Amino acid sequence: MLSRPVKTIDNFDWDTSYGHYLKGRDLMGFRLYDQAEPHIKESLRLNPNYIPSLVELARLYFYQMKYDSAFSVAKKSIIY
Repeated sequence: MLSRPVKTIDNFDWDTSYGHYLKGRDLMGFRLYDQAEPHIKESLRLNPNYIPSLVELARLYFYQMKYDSAFSVAKKSIIY
Protein backbone atom coordinates (compact mmCIF):
# COMPACT_ATOMS: atom_id res chain seq x y z
CA MET A 1 0.00 0.00 0.00
CA LEU A 2 1.25 3.45 -0.88
CA SER A 3 1.93 5.84 1.96
CA ARG A 4 2.08 8.91 -0.27
CA PRO A 5 -0.84 10.98 -1.58
CA VAL A 6 -2.37 9.48 -4.70
CA LYS A 7 -4.84 12.30 -5.36
CA THR A 8 -3.99 15.81 -6.51
CA ILE A 9 -5.21 18.89 -4.72
CA ASP A 10 -8.57 19.93 -6.16
CA ASN A 11 -8.00 23.67 -5.94
CA PHE A 12 -4.42 23.80 -7.28
CA ASP A 13 -4.00 26.68 -9.74
CA TRP A 14 -2.23 25.25 -12.79
CA ASP A 15 -2.15 28.68 -14.47
CA THR A 16 0.59 30.01 -12.18
CA SER A 17 4.29 30.09 -12.88
CA TYR A 18 4.74 27.06 -10.62
CA GLY A 19 1.86 25.17 -12.28
CA HIS A 20 3.28 25.66 -15.76
CA TYR A 21 6.73 24.72 -14.49
CA LEU A 22 5.37 21.43 -13.12
CA LYS A 23 3.62 20.61 -16.39
CA GLY A 24 6.74 21.39 -18.39
CA ARG A 25 9.01 19.46 -16.04
CA ASP A 26 6.78 16.40 -16.16
CA LEU A 27 6.56 16.51 -19.95
CA MET A 28 10.35 16.82 -20.11
CA GLY A 29 10.55 13.67 -18.00
CA PHE A 30 8.52 11.87 -20.66
CA ARG A 31 10.83 13.34 -23.36
CA LEU A 32 7.94 15.30 -24.87
CA TYR A 33 10.12 18.34 -25.44
CA ASP A 34 7.88 20.07 -27.98
CA GLN A 35 4.95 19.89 -25.58
CA ALA A 36 7.05 20.94 -22.58
CA GLU A 37 8.51 24.07 -24.15
CA PRO A 38 5.31 26.20 -24.19
CA HIS A 39 4.67 25.47 -20.50
CA ILE A 40 8.19 26.36 -19.46
CA LYS A 41 8.09 29.56 -21.51
CA GLU A 42 4.68 30.47 -20.07
CA SER A 43 6.07 29.95 -16.58
CA LEU A 44 8.85 32.39 -17.40
CA ARG A 45 6.41 34.85 -18.96
CA LEU A 46 4.53 34.92 -15.66
CA ASN A 47 7.73 35.11 -13.58
CA PRO A 48 10.88 35.84 -15.62
CA ASN A 49 13.19 35.13 -12.69
CA TYR A 50 11.76 31.76 -11.62
CA ILE A 51 14.97 29.76 -11.31
CA PRO A 52 13.51 26.23 -11.67
CA SER A 53 11.97 27.23 -15.01
CA LEU A 54 15.21 28.85 -16.14
CA VAL A 55 17.08 25.64 -15.35
CA GLU A 56 14.46 23.55 -17.14
CA LEU A 57 14.62 25.80 -20.21
CA ALA A 58 18.41 25.55 -20.28
CA ARG A 59 18.11 21.76 -20.08
CA LEU A 60 15.53 21.78 -22.88
CA TYR A 61 17.78 23.87 -25.12
CA PHE A 62 20.68 21.55 -24.35
CA TYR A 63 18.62 18.52 -25.40
CA GLN A 64 17.63 20.37 -28.59
CA MET A 65 21.36 21.02 -29.26
CA LYS A 66 20.85 24.79 -28.98
CA TYR A 67 24.01 25.10 -26.93
CA ASP A 68 24.41 28.89 -27.11
CA SER A 69 20.84 29.42 -25.89
CA ALA A 70 21.29 26.78 -23.19
CA PHE A 71 24.43 28.50 -21.94
CA SER A 72 22.76 31.92 -21.94
CA VAL A 73 19.73 30.72 -19.96
CA ALA A 74 21.86 28.68 -17.56
CA LYS A 75 24.07 31.71 -16.93
CA LYS A 76 20.97 33.80 -16.18
CA SER A 77 19.77 31.22 -13.66
CA ILE A 78 23.09 31.36 -11.82
CA ILE A 79 23.08 35.15 -11.60
CA TYR A 80 19.81 35.15 -9.66
